[in-house]
Amino acid sequence: MPRAFLPLLDPLRILASVAVVRHHMRTDFLFGVGFGLPLFLVIMFALASSSTKEEALGSFARRKTAWLLVPWLRWSAIYLVIFAFSDAARGLDPFERVGPAMIWTGGDPKLWFLPFAAVALVAVKALQSVMRRIPVSTAVIASAVLAVAATNAVAWSLTHSLPEMPTRAWLRVAPTLFFGLALGQSLRAADDGERRRLLAVVVLLAFLSFWLSPFRDHHEDLPRRFAAAVPLAALGFGWRPRVPGFVRSVASVTFGVYLVHPLVAKVLVAGADVQAWPAAVHAGAVWVLSALVVLGLRHALASWHECAAPGRLAPAAGLSS
Repeated sequence: MPRAFLPLLDPLRILASVAVVRHHMRTDFLFGVGFGLPLFLVIMFALASSSTKEEALGSFARRKTAWLLVPWLRWSAIYLVIFAFSDAARGLDPFERVGPAMIWTGGDPKLWFLPFAAVALVAVKALQSVMRRIPVSTAVIASAVLAVAATNAVAWSLTHSLPEMPTRAWLRVAPTLFFGLALGQSLRAADDGERRRLLAVVVLLAFLSFWLSPFRDHHEDLPRRFAAAVPLAALGFGWRPRVPGFVRSVASVTFGVYLVHPLVAKVLVAGADVQAWPAAVHAGAVWVLSALVVLGLRHALASWHECAAPGRLAPAAGLSS
């Protein structure tokens, strides 16, 4: 599927990254709903499941996990070294932060979603090989029904006492796998009209999953998250408006922003009383500074694909199949 076929995905990826940064800065959510990471993952999985490329599962797994896990390991090492020197300079144990949880989170807890995405992408590819053998309408609706079932099953499980990492964290975003599969399979439709009708069914099921869920008032708010993220992603796969060219350039930094913004946030806290700022100013400053860091790294370290220019957009960022 040509990249230009889905121009709205670029502003949606920017929106998702801004929402994630906002949540990490103030622990609340942009617009009151935690849709940022689900939106990012649904788009990534939808693009992976829409690919018509013939590729063995093992080859796909090696390629995709490398795009995700190499930056995760690289930035984990950077964070560990910086934190070790910072702790030592303050007279603290430089190895105090090192622990078993890093198997799942890496060098900073905010990077936990990258190992999940690497595993889930392989699962998406395996499911796609099954779904593409059945009629497109059946594949889309079956995937959406599985997504609704997964959302409510996970919402139920989160009412119980479970370890935060990786169990609760991975469970929260597990339904993105099936929602992404549903949206990705819609691109097999014969024409725009059929695709939009199928996308409307997926959106309707996401809304019904929220409105009818017995867990809609639980503090995890999981059905609401997907009721917000899925319609946004569906717009990206069903609507092709004209998008200014510079938006793609801005969107190309978002994967790097996910990796860099925890460090930028810590530096900003050390130099300013950011909690006294309005939340939008705080989050906006961190996002913009992180984007500038990524642009600087793009010129200094061109081989780091998480900082790739628009012509070399990383598959890990959900930009290609």
